[in-house]
Amino acid sequence: MTDKYKLTKKLWNESNSEIIQRSKAKYDRKNPIWSFRITPELLEWLNQERWLDEITEVKERVIAESYNPEIHGPNKNAIPMPKEIRDMLRNALKKVD
Repeated sequence: MTDKYKLTKKLWNESNSEIIQRSKAKYDRKNPIWSFRITPELLEWLNQERWLDEITEVKERVIAESYNPEIHGPNKNAIPMPKEIRDMLRNALKKVD
């Protein structure tokens, strides 16, 4: 922006402050700001839910990636879980507790 434009805008804003205030109030009524302060209990609950979601996602991915009906048969519960995946899940469950 040029200095002339800035000066013109500043002068207009100073001479029309009521119009600006009305315009801002109208905008704020149409677009309210919603905010809240999160409590420590709610934050703790959200963290637990996030961990549980991540663990569930990992379990589902492991089952989907490791299940082969030709090898494991029709029983999905009989899937052998790789040791490193099992250890990762155990560590994740420890963090939840």
